[in-house]
Amino acid sequence: MRTGNYYFFRRLIFQTHLAPTGNYHDETVRHMRARLLKNLPLNNSTKGERIYISRAKAKRRRVINEQELIPVLKKHQFSIIHFEDYSWAEQIAICANAKIMLGLHGAGLTNMLFMPKDSKVIELRREGDAHNNCYFSLASALGLDYYYLQCSTDKLEVLNANFIVDIFEANKLLKLITKNRIN
Repeated sequence: MRTGNYYFFRRLIFQTHLAPTGNYHDETVRHMRARLLKNLPLNNSTKGERIYISRAKAKRRRVINEQELIPVLKKHQFSIIHFEDYSWAEQIAICANAKIMLGLHGAGLTNMLFMPKDSKVIELRREGDAHNNCYFSLASALGLDYYYLQCSTDKLEVLNANFIVDIFEANKLLKLITKNRIN
């Protein structure tokens, strides 16, 4: 329950520190996933098996050339998802039915937790970023195939940078991953 700037919980569970930041204790992640999936209502989603998490409505950390990227995504049967338009339960249902998730490096990718085993995650990463491997580690712990596409940015500081996706490389990667023979 929220009152002003305070939250009140009947029960709150904290996980102890199990691994260095950006790395995961695989068994704990899999246990948490199983427990969440068992106890959360998973409604069927009509958003499709291929989803792109858009940040177009965000103030920062967007894909600058998203309007060029969207036709390529649609060609590969991706649904464009704005998580802020959905409740948490709806977001879980969308991800639980997704076989391929593509998104910008950020919290939206943590929803891979609800994807079926052997699904695919594609992360849009800043060029030269060799240390932010948390989504690779999470995908690995969950038994998901992980891919990434390096993107240029308009700033060096990743928390405020907007990304520019190489459309040709994105199409090439999506063809490989989806096995589509689309030009």
